[in-house]
Amino acid sequence: MVAALLPLAQALKSPPEPTVAYVTQQLDHFRFDETRTFSQKLLVHDAWHRPGGPLLMYFGNEGAIEDFYGNSGGLMFELAPKLNASVAFLEHRYYGSSLPFGNASYGSDELAFLTVEQALADMALVLATSSEILGAADGPAVLFGGSYGGMLAAWFMLKYPHLAAGAVAASAPVDLYPGEGKERPFFDAGLEVYGTYGSAACEADLRAALAALAAAAKTAEGRDALARSFRTCEPLPDPVDGDRLTSYVNGALSTLAMLDYPYASAFVAPMPANPVRVACGRVAAAPSAASKLKGAVDVFLNHTGETACYD
Repeated sequence: MVAALLPLAQALKSPPEPTVAYVTQQLDHFRFDETRTFSQKLLVHDAWHRPGGPLLMYFGNEGAIEDFYGNSGGLMFELAPKLNASVAFLEHRYYGSSLPFGNASYGSDELAFLTVEQALADMALVLATSSEILGAADGPAVLFGGSYGGMLAAWFMLKYPHLAAGAVAASAPVDLYPGEGKERPFFDAGLEVYGTYGSAACEADLRAALAALAAAAKTAEGRDALARSFRTCEPLPDPVDGDRLTSYVNGALSTLAMLDYPYASAFVAPMPANPVRVACGRVAAAPSAASKLKGAVDVFLNHTGETACYD
């Protein structure tokens, strides 16, 4: 029994403590007359590195890089000692501590430098000068990323293929565009998680409740009832408000499914261990379609009970 539990215990242990470094990054990589710079955060762990070993680099996405270091780098930490590799996590510009204009970074003029192209060029500069920045890095670089970070890793290989040997782009929807209807299969896949790790009845209840939500969102009377049931911060007077609530609930359910860790976490929001199972318990106990959905999404959006209303 103890031997059987060892792999799980090893998988759940915390990643090694990183060294914090800062890269002097160009604010604009594409204008010769723009010379301003900012400090971009980098987390590094090179205890496993041996001469010639690769650099496993995580392409940070929309959040503080510490969150991804602690929750998204498992495969990298499994591979690094086997490959004699260094591990590094680059924070995305405008997130965490990597704010080009400090607390004034989110003005309309300042946000002009928050683009995919600039983010890709940030990574290009880091990899092109990795031996100077990272010291031990003297082998090929392999990029890792998930979701938006995975999209960045994939796009990087198209734009700068000479700077990385490859990329692991996990759950990277590079071919997803508004209006194509591709989001529906994604939401369906998320609901299947509730059937697999909760119960078949839970998945069926959620699908029925979502259909009822979509129908209610089309009428003024239905939207009034939904505003009360979901405790929205503002009324839902227009059909577009009903559509927004529907998307909000679908997004919350799918995100909860993605974050179904077997331990309590606070990666995106504070949640209990096995949140899908917890949500399904609330679904089973709730008397109405709206209360089933509210109970489920609260596990993700309001597990602490501190949120008074949904904005």
